[in-house]
Amino acid sequence: FIIILYFYASIIEWYWHKYILHSKKPFNNKYLEKQRTIHTNHHKYTEHDMSINNKDDEALFFDIYNYIIFNIIGIVILIPYLFIINVFNNISYYNIIIYCIIILIFNLLYIYLFNNMHRISHKDKNNDNWLYNTSYYKWFEFNHTIHHLRRGDDRKSNYNFNFPFSDYFFNTLTILTKNTVHCK
Repeated sequence: FIIILYFYASIIEWYWHKYILHSKKPFNNKYLEKQRTIHTNHHKYTEHDMSINNKDDEALFFDIYNYIIFNIIGIVILIPYLFIINVFNNISYYNIIIYCIIILIFNLLYIYLFNNMHRISHKDKNNDNWLYNTSYYKWFEFNHTIHHLRRGDDRKSNYNFNFPFSDYFFNTLTILTKNTVHCK
């Protein structure tokens, strides 16, 4: 279940980042429009060295609303999974509760990792943070820097942050960029 959840989360993360946060057309939904605007401003205020020239950058952190949305998406995704599992093997209500708890913990971990690593990669190059010296963080920083350096909608890449699967699968991973100009 956790492996399947990982792949689903990677696809959702990739889709959300590529088609919601980098969408060029406005949404009729206030929440989606706000998320897109926050992300657009995040790119606009990020300098070539990954520092941010806007102290009020809301995109550095996921807030409680994002956590609630992620949990709703996780529970909705859980429904077809449980249906398929139930066809082959009857599952109890106890197992359903366990799956929901796993989703809640998984989303807490996701938000914890994103909020810490995103902040470190843009502002706080602090060696004291335990994540800073991990290979996982080094991948995150490299991937995120490439994402910011790639200019133009046709060249944008590296949409995964926490779960590096979908960029490989959908062929949107870039490990080199020749840009010397920031993505403004």
